[in-house]
Amino acid sequence: MIFKINKTLIAYILLYIICLQSLGIALPGNVFIALFMPIIGIFLVWELISDKFFINNLIYMIKYSPFIYFCIFYLWSILTILIAFSKGLFYFSGFITGFIGGLTFSFLLVFITVYILLKKNYINLKGVIKFLAIFYLFVFVIGIIQFIGNEYNIDAIREFVTLFNNKRRIFFDQELLYNLSKNRVQSIFDEPGYFGAYVYTQIPIIFALCLSKYKIFKNKILNFSVKKLLIPLAFINIILTRSPISLIFVFIVTLLYFLKDITKYIKKYYIQIFSILLIISISIIISINTINIEETYIKRIIVTIPNLFSLKTLIIVEPSLATRIINYIIMIQEGIKNISFGIGYGTLTKHFSVLLQNTTLPLTMELVNKMRIGGGSPAAAILYRVFCETGLIGIILLLTFYFRTILKLYRIKLTQKNIEKDFCYGLFISLLAQSTFMLFYESNLHYTYNIILYAITIYLITNNLSSLKMIKQEK
Repeated sequence: MIFKINKTLIAYILLYIICLQSLGIALPGNVFIALFMPIIGIFLVWELISDKFFINNLIYMIKYSPFIYFCIFYLWSILTILIAFSKGLFYFSGFITGFIGGLTFSFLLVFITVYILLKKNYINLKGVIKFLAIFYLFVFVIGIIQFIGNEYNIDAIREFVTLFNNKRRIFFDQELLYNLSKNRVQSIFDEPGYFGAYVYTQIPIIFALCLSKYKIFKNKILNFSVKKLLIPLAFINIILTRSPISLIFVFIVTLLYFLKDITKYIKKYYIQIFSILLIISISIIISINTINIEETYIKRIIVTIPNLFSLKTLIIVEPSLATRIINYIIMIQEGIKNISFGIGYGTLTKHFSVLLQNTTLPLTMELVNKMRIGGGSPAAAILYRVFCETGLIGIILLLTFYFRTILKLYRIKLTQKNIEKDFCYGLFISLLAQSTFMLFYESNLHYTYNIILYAITIYLITNNLSSLKMIKQEK
């Protein structure tokens, strides 16, 4: 019994550190960044020594799940690095942070760690669900506290919130984005946009947990807090980020989650729904002409949409989006030039300023500053960055991993029950959102709060296949 408690404790500590590391949090100072890799490494070495079936488990996971495509992608990335080295394009800092710290530790080893924790019953799926529920609650409460500090200009509250903010920028001797959070909420993330991305990719799981008829916690107060508060807190926080694109994505993902129910209601009440939408549309038109909406979502959206294909205008009306689009174009162009192997995994940060100098595209002030200082990682979705760094084969392998994972989860009848079954549906929608919006719009390949969900998915898939295999053998 004592050993079982210790195993569970180890599992929760590892999940806690993984979640903190994935968000770049360091408390105090940069201690979690410094300890993250060794702790994961020690755990896996200990597993390797203590369990003679450790390698068999990994081989099974690779063989019977889409994880094999990621493993091939990992090997392909090593090849692109070697080719970049032979061409004199090797970037040591990018190799350490991007490949060793990012792709290897923050993706590969975290992925394996969470899988092993679940596979070997260090912690069960319901334990992960409880952990995520509490973590969501913590993130959103911090967001509300930050809003109060911003709204009433209370420095004590602001300083308290910065204790939980992303400290990775200090680690790299860069300034904190303090001014960025003056009037916007970022919670424990390093900027409001990242917080918005977190909400719209996690909201399906939040729906699944809150709307499930099953309890998450035995404690009535904790169960009530999660069940009744998570959804409204999520929507309040997404509004407080003041990120129009994140708000749009939240509504799209929400529609996707409730698609079956919405379809039924539309068929049954189509006349009433049409009338309500008509009234809302007329109200919005009247509001636009009568109310000062200088800083609202509506104004930004209305101004942005007609200028999506005019970069010179978009730079003025929505510079953040313009920066992202320019990054995409530059990376696509560079990927096409190096279609076979790309420029090498982890080398984009070093060469991005050179690409900015050579482009004929108009630049935002953010890009001009990056060009002047000669460094800085571009804000870019996985799709474009991986294509630029690893070529056509690299992006095909990564896309195959993403979509095969989703298809497997959709096609296989999972053997989960109760809250776990509801969680699986939310997980499916969440992965679908991550593999579309985040893949094509914004994401970081090393965000391990997403990787944890992939690890759970692969665990479910492999366990299901194992069950089917046993059933066949019995027959």
